[in-house]
Amino acid sequence: MAHRGQERLVVDAHLAELAALPCPVTLISDLTYEKHDRAGRRLEQFDLLYGRQMPEPACSWSWEVAPFGEESPATRRTHTVAAYLDWSVGAA
Repeated sequence: MAHRGQERLVVDAHLAELAALPCPVTLISDLTYEKHDRAGRRLEQFDLLYGRQMPEPACSWSWEVAPFGEESPATRRTHTVAAYLDWSVGAA
């Protein structure tokens, strides 16, 4: 397990290993999360890849991970998810 502050190194190493595989690799990854209140105000935002810049994905979407009432009656959490059909191409 990474020590605090080394999360980006772990992300970079993992993506490099995927790109080095001798076969096509489909990568689906959560990029960010946001927490909103019932009025739609953003209360939190977090970069799940710790600053790693990603290429343009084949597609992306918003995923409601925790609707109102699951983590709190007053908040909902959504993730931005991206899909890369062949990471070895996207990583270049």
